[in-house]
Amino acid sequence: MTNIKINDSNFKNLIDKFHAKFDNVVENLDIELYDSICIDIFDKTVSFKNCNFKGARIDFYQDDSTTVKLIDLIGTKQQKEHKTFLKFENCTFSNDLIIKDCLLREIVFSNVKITSKLFHIASSSINSISFNGSPDNYNSIENLVIHDIEDNKTYFDFRLNKIKDLTISKAFFYQSWINKNEIGLINIDNTKFESNFDLYNNTISKKCFIQRCQFNKIDIKRTFFDLGIEFNDSSFQDKALFESPSNLIRSELSFLNVNFGSQVSFEKTSMFFLKFESVFFKEIVSFQNVECEYIKLDKIHFDKVGFFNDLLIKSPEKCSLSTIRTIKNQLNKTENKIDYLKFNAIEMNLLIKDKNTSKSDLVLLILNKNSSDYGTNWAKGIWFTLKNSLFFFIVLLFVNNFLKSDYPLCINTKNDFADFGFTLNYFLKFVFNLGLNDTEIQSNGWLYLIFIFAKILIGYGIYQTIQAFRKYGK
Repeated sequence: MTNIKINDSNFKNLIDKFHAKFDNVVENLDIELYDSICIDIFDKTVSFKNCNFKGARIDFYQDDSTTVKLIDLIGTKQQKEHKTFLKFENCTFSNDLIIKDCLLREIVFSNVKITSKLFHIASSSINSISFNGSPDNYNSIENLVIHDIEDNKTYFDFRLNKIKDLTISKAFFYQSWINKNEIGLINIDNTKFESNFDLYNNTISKKCFIQRCQFNKIDIKRTFFDLGIEFNDSSFQDKALFESPSNLIRSELSFLNVNFGSQVSFEKTSMFFLKFESVFFKEIVSFQNVECEYIKLDKIHFDKVGFFNDLLIKSPEKCSLSTIRTIKNQLNKTENKIDYLKFNAIEMNLLIKDKNTSKSDLVLLILNKNSSDYGTNWAKGIWFTLKNSLFFFIVLLFVNNFLKSDYPLCINTKNDFADFGFTLNYFLKFVFNLGLNDTEIQSNGWLYLIFIFAKILIGYGIYQTIQAFRKYGK
């Protein structure tokens, strides 16, 4: 069906003729606005279907005399009833669209295309704000600003939309659903979410900023953040769930000056960088099976305990010492000895690179690393012991070539070689004998000095091997 073309004055006259007692429908119109126009919907309910708006800016509002939000009766406040609604179905807007100073029961955008540079819903009291496309026809929106929504029972339903920028500020929502959308940027400021805030199955291409907000219960699941999301100066009163796969090359999940009043879960979250600064966790928090390139924990308080089981940090060398020690402390509280030893090894590696580490400590750290990876690798401990045993045994034989002693073995290619059993016997005596009563070793001071120095390293290697074997012990 071909749309009928009308101009701004005819459109205004059409709306003025509508009656408050009817569900007024405007359909199949091409509305071209030559001058900016303000439409007072008064107490009328209006639905737009298959309409195209273009040209100058259009403002929908309600006269102040009909939009008194609170009436003071004998010291008590009662909210004025929301009767009217605005609906847009299969409509397009290429002009600027402002909806302001309204008292609405509902505002609905369904299967719309809005390319307006300015699209604002502001300074209103609205029971329900709905942007719902369909699986085969997403709403297409250039940008949307929702500002100063005062009704504390507002439901915000945002599903199946393609939008570049979504900005919400100074709003009060009861329940919010942002599901199955393709979003460029989300920016939420100074907003309170009284009940649930759900962010499911979205793809978000730019970094999102949420600041000065109050959440009750928040669920973020299966949302792909290409660049990440940052929460700043916000609080969470009830359970908080953050379980989202994201871009492991560049995405960032940040919490700055945030309080969590109940249980928190980041389980199975994948991010390039996790950042927590000045964060308070009142209840249990779980980082189990989290995957990231690196993580920063600074000025973090766990009132109870944090679970870091199976946390995978791909580049632990980028983490700070304080971060690793914080994780170690929580692993110790949860008696996770295996992961504790893993992060202990990370801490030791960071200390090796730390300029403040003393030379004596540095020597011990290097020995611990090379002997058994700080008590975590028993195979490396055995290899360290055998390697040093063989090295010093060969040194002893070589030095014995140039000394007068009673030791029967030396490295001398001119004479016959000793048989393998005879050499093995003396090698094992070299490794496991203290040599206190060995007159052959003690027959020359240089041989005995090499022997004693070798015994120190061999004994150290055996000790480190035993420690590594106790990795799974209590």
